[in-house]
Amino acid sequence: MAKRVQLVLNQDVVKLGRMGDLVEVAPGYARNFLMPQGLAFKVTPGVLKQVERRREEELKRLAELKSRPKNKKKRSSNWVPSPFNKKQVKAIRCLVA
Repeated sequence: MAKRVQLVLNQDVVKLGRMGDLVEVAPGYARNFLMPQGLAFKVTPGVLKQVERRREEELKRLAELKSRPKNKKKRSSNWVPSPFNKKQVKAIRCLVA
């Protein structure tokens, strides 16, 4: 049984991973499909450091997004949805005015 090859994805690959992910695949899949298509490249120590740094930055960014307060407009408690669509509301306003 052949050993697996580690690659970093340049683009999103369906059922494999997203751009920047570190993946392990069969050597034939890497050699015959991913690398010639430019979808992935081999892992080196420098690339591993870059992947880890990007992963840490992404985690920080996600933590910031989660910590931000959500500015959703809250409706008053006595709000009732209108049974009319926009055209009907315009027609009613014209009749009333």
